[in-house]
Amino acid sequence: CIVGNQYSCKVTDLYAKYCNWCTENRVHELSSMKFTKKIKDKGFDQGRNMAYRYWSGIGLVGNEMQQGFTRVNGVVNIFDK
Repeated sequence: CIVGNQYSCKVTDLYAKYCNWCTENRVHELSSMKFTKKIKDKGFDQGRNMAYRYWSGIGLVGNEMQQGFTRVNGVVNIFDK
């Protein structure tokens, strides 16, 4: 993910990317409700347009952009910051 006021992503896309990450890293995934709470607790807001719900302030990027997150046993912990 990349963070900044100019970024946004669909709620479903972020959760799907998170679930894929969990599978690849053999980490138990949170339910969508718990995941949503964690993201909101980090200060991100949800919006809605005519087509879908989205997160404001967070966007999706490739793995090469994952900087500033804590790694535990070589795995990025997205909830550590």
